[in-house]
Amino acid sequence: MTRGLSTKMGRLWEEITDISPYVIIPEFEFGIKIKGVDVILRTKESIQFAQLKTLKGTLTGSQKDRAKKELGIHDNPLFIAAFNLGDWTFNDLKIPRIAGKAFWEQIHMDYNLVENNVRNMLQKIDQAFTELATK
Repeated sequence: MTRGLSTKMGRLWEEITDISPYVIIPEFEFGIKIKGVDVILRTKESIQFAQLKTLKGTLTGSQKDRAKKELGIHDNPLFIAAFNLGDWTFNDLKIPRIAGKAFWEQIHMDYNLVENNVRNMLQKIDQAFTELATK
């Protein structure tokens, strides 16, 4: 159940970032999946191919090597954690990382607005699970 929820939440972050004109989601825009790339960021300087995860510690041991391999084939790769929580489990000297407010500001979205709405959503989910568990 946790894995299913995590997958759905990852898709949610993609849908939220897709609001930004600085983000391209290949799957949404072109109907194609680029292996290892969730989002493409457009900046004045470059185009970055990125994986978008929920937290800094989202990846497990075996996933780290796969992420490095998949991102490493692209020019300007980037590893993103939507929220600046936990410790990084992804590290690579050639692939920069960004998390939380710094990421949302890079795509010109109000981090506080995103964070507040996500917090409210998670509290409602938690409350629903609590109610189900007590029945």
